[in-house]
Amino acid sequence: GKLKPGDKITPAEAELWFHESTDAALNSAKSIAKDWGITNEQQITAIGLAVYQMGPGGLPKFKEAEAAYQAGDIRAFQAAIRDSDWYRQTPDRVEKFLDRFLTPM
Repeated sequence: GKLKPGDKITPAEAELWFHESTDAALNSAKSIAKDWGITNEQQITAIGLAVYQMGPGGLPKFKEAEAAYQAGDIRAFQAAIRDSDWYRQTPDRVEKFLDRFLTPM
């Protein structure tokens, strides 16, 4: 929101904004993880990747996926994640999320 088309920024500004964005995504991920009862760092990082892409309100909308995860039904969790606009729009990113999120389990 700070820039208009054609504005230029320095590499230092780009790096600062990137770090601010990733820090904010990770902080939101920690909050979501706490709500879901997750303490595994790799899973928190995976959530951070989802938050970075969809914003902090994206993943919490996946109530069916959250319920499946809480119930330990990993297949239903995967199905709920894959049955989404997020998956239809960016399937490779979602598969990376699932891989990272489910690897430690």
